[in-house]
Amino acid sequence: MLSSVCCMLTNFITIGYAAPEYGIGNELSTKGDVHNFGILLLEMFTGKRLTDEGFQEGLSLHNFAKAALPERVIDIIDPILLQERVK
Repeated sequence: MLSSVCCMLTNFITIGYAAPEYGIGNELSTKGDVHNFGILLLEMFTGKRLTDEGFQEGLSLHNFAKAALPERVIDIIDPILLQERVK
């Protein structure tokens, strides 16, 4: 059963949360899970999705965040996260 699930997963194409090595048929791994979690965190902290229209012509969410680190991290944080809490 598990081997058939793995075969189905390696043939499943997704935008965003699948680690790049999954696209070439590699097995599921902890490294891939860490990649997926990192993408999720980037989306949460920036308020941007991998599929945003601004990410074209070689620009990706990863490159967007990497270019801002560490000096300009405040520039890429979702403004909603920076708002003071309303009581």
